[in-house]
Amino acid sequence: MIRILILIGFTFIFMHLHATGDISKYINMKYSWISFGTIFVLWFLTIAELIFYMIGPKKHDDDCSCGCAHNHQESKWKRRAWYPIYILP
Repeated sequence: MIRILILIGFTFIFMHLHATGDISKYINMKYSWISFGTIFVLWFLTIAELIFYMIGPKKHDDDCSCGCAHNHQESKWKRRAWYPIYILP
């Protein structure tokens, strides 16, 4: 859910900059089409993330009998390690 909120935030920041005209303070207006395209890409990624969130993760039992040697706690740690990468930019 936090990823969806972060993506919505970035999308609305770009939309706000274009709507107010403040985007010209940050980029050359000759390249404004790139940031305008970014709005659509971020909106698409937000919708995709929302769909993935609604579907839900694949269910694994903690005592899975598949014989594989994966660590469920490590996968949670790896997922949470991405959040600063989303937030820091």
